[in-house]
Amino acid sequence: MNDNKLFMNTEILQKALDYTTNRHKFIASNIANMNTQKYIPFDLLLKKTSDESLSNVNNGSMLYKTNPKHLEVSRYPCSLPSKITPCPSNIENGGDNWVDIDAEMYKLSSNALKFNALSKILGNKFSQLKSIIQERII
Repeated sequence: MNDNKLFMNTEILQKALDYTTNRHKFIASNIANMNTQKYIPFDLLLKKTSDESLSNVNNGSMLYKTNPKHLEVSRYPCSLPSKITPCPSNIENGGDNWVDIDAEMYKLSSNALKFNALSKILGNKFSQLKSIIQERII
């Protein structure tokens, strides 16, 4: 495992940004189809996992670095574990229009806030790295 803590959280932040970007696509699709009869809205939800399952890749098998010349093995999977699910509360209401525009707008604004916060944190991380690099050059 790599002991370098310089890039410790950047992988997780990147995957969280990818998740919020993909969730935004689902929410935007729901809003765009709000007038489509019998359209079923979908959402991208995170699966509940433990830290142990985040370190496993490919259904529990662990990746190992077998040669010191190989690239570092990522401790985390390629993306955050998520699941595409229909929004059942909207379907149960009946009628031809199953998209609840208020709920979708709430999810959209909440997701945008998360994306902005994550991108700000990641930007600050890179700003810190930049200042460290500049201090060492001088």
